[in-house]
Amino acid sequence: MIIRHLKVWQKLVLAGLPLLLLPVLYIWTTYTQNRNNVQVASRELAGCHIVEAAVRLLNAVQQQRVLAAAVIMGATDQAAALNDSQQMVGKLLADLNAASDQAKAVTEGKLDAIHKSVEELEKNTPAKSYEESVQNFTAVTRQLLEFISNAGDQSALFLDSDIPTSYTKDAFMVQIPEVTQDIGRSGEILTHWGHSGQPLGADARDELQRMIAVIGHSLNAVGSADGPRAEKAAPALDDKLKGIYQEGVGAARDFGGFVPQAIGSGKVGQGEAVSATLKALAALDTWTQALIPVEESLLQTRIESSDAQTHRSYLLALVVMALAGIVGFFLIRDITSPLLSTVMIANAVASGNVAVVVPEEGRMDEFGTLQRAMRTMVANLREILSSIDRLVATVNRATGDIIQISSQLAVMAAQVSTSVNQATTTVEEVRVTSHQSSSRAQQVAQTASQAAEVSRAGRQATDLTLQEMDRIKGQVESVAESIVHLSEQTQAIGEIIASVNELAEQSNLLSVNASIEAAKAGEQGRGFAVVAQEVRHLAERSKQSTKQVRSILHDIHKATTGAVGAAEAGTKAADSGVKQSQEAGESIKTLAVRVVEAAQAAGQISMSLQQQLMGIDQVVTAMNGIKESSLQTAESTRQMQQAAQNLHDMGQQLKQLTERYSFSAR
Repeated sequence: MIIRHLKVWQKLVLAGLPLLLLPVLYIWTTYTQNRNNVQVASRELAGCHIVEAAVRLLNAVQQQRVLAAAVIMGATDQAAALNDSQQMVGKLLADLNAASDQAKAVTEGKLDAIHKSVEELEKNTPAKSYEESVQNFTAVTRQLLEFISNAGDQSALFLDSDIPTSYTKDAFMVQIPEVTQDIGRSGEILTHWGHSGQPLGADARDELQRMIAVIGHSLNAVGSADGPRAEKAAPALDDKLKGIYQEGVGAARDFGGFVPQAIGSGKVGQGEAVSATLKALAALDTWTQALIPVEESLLQTRIESSDAQTHRSYLLALVVMALAGIVGFFLIRDITSPLLSTVMIANAVASGNVAVVVPEEGRMDEFGTLQRAMRTMVANLREILSSIDRLVATVNRATGDIIQISSQLAVMAAQVSTSVNQATTTVEEVRVTSHQSSSRAQQVAQTASQAAEVSRAGRQATDLTLQEMDRIKGQVESVAESIVHLSEQTQAIGEIIASVNELAEQSNLLSVNASIEAAKAGEQGRGFAVVAQEVRHLAERSKQSTKQVRSILHDIHKATTGAVGAAEAGTKAADSGVKQSQEAGESIKTLAVRVVEAAQAAGQISMSLQQQLMGIDQVVTAMNGIKESSLQTAESTRQMQQAAQNLHDMGQQLKQLTERYSFSAR
């Protein structure tokens, strides 16, 4: 930012500019307020002219209203006066247009409607009938009253708080228009009543009484010549204006007294009514014209007062600015002088001269505090630099010793690391060998377990073999017995076959004998010869069969004899096999016991090797940790050596820095 590059006195000037601008702002505010006051006064004056023209136009319309009523009622002598009144209305309408041109914002375009209505009224005056005339003038009167009220509100008339302005405001905007309207309407009624010669109607009487009451109330509101408001307003009015005021109020009050008298007498002359009405309206018109100079005088006084106040404000602002400049100059000098002195001391310290002396000026403000702090800072800096200089020498000596010791530690750490590496390698080899032994022991244990299972299975097979051998032995013995029995049966069959053979031979002999006998018998013995022949043949076949059976029995005997021998040999072999199986079973049982014992021993060896392997792994882990620690120790030693070297270098740099400063302690 630009402000950072400014000097202190320039920043102080910038800081004081708002204070210097305050008078300028005050002057500008006063000037603006004065200009606004002038503009407001001008606007009020323009509004006064508009309202004055409108009130006078209202007065002229009311005069024309009375004259028009008289002309309509046949008073030809009032025709010239009506014509003059119409010309006056045209002139006042032109004046209202001129005033409105100066303050068009006040009228807001409503003047066109007024202009149109008044011109229409002038064109139709006098009307064809009294009722039409009353209607036309009442409409225009109401429109003019509304215009006066709106114009006064829009122009902010009479905003001053003094009594005369409020007095003219009440007169202009309320009392004069109301009194003018009521006098005009009352004169119109009286003129019509005077011409008709008829008694006054009740409606007309009530309307007259109401309007007379309003007139009296309005005059009381403004204040009579000897009333409180007139007394308060008197200082602002000269004698001439007081006379006009009293004349106007007096004429209005006279008219207010004339109407009740006429009502009381029950008759009034047409000319008398017109004359009284025009006199009262003329006095009110004169009073209206007299109020404008009063307002102009008050507004001019306000403008002059604003100008005088502005000039006084200018002078006061200039005096304040001059005093502020003088005070600011001395303040800036009082602030910058000790600040510059302090800056010079700081520059001397920055250049290396800590022996500089900070003066004691005895100031009690912030700069005095700054100087005392600077003095303390320089003294402390001088003491600190002296201490640093002594400490630097001590640190340099200590760092030299640390560097030497760390070098020795580095060498020792390298040797330890080498030894640890060798031990780690040896332990790693032992760990590998232990792993191999453990693997082989596990294999042996597995083989022993398998052998124990095989021996257990062999023992079971041996037991089964013994059982089978015993069963076979029993079967062989049973077969031998069966064969012996078979041999005995074959012998019995042989004996039977011998008997059958003998029977066959005898049958053969008998058949031969029978054949002989049949031959002897001749023809009778032929059938018997046939039977004998058949018996002989049967005997021959039986004989042959017995031969065959005997041959078979002989073979069976021979086989049974061999089978008996074989059965006896088998029985003996079975006995021998059972004995050998028993001996093999005992051997297998002994072998199974030894195999189980070997398996248990192999398991124990494997468990021992596992524990040994775990111990070796722990040793390897410990050796690795020792190796890592030795490496970290070596690295830490190297870092310590480097840190010591850096510390030594920093000590040298610090020594060079302290040599730049000049202080008495050195």
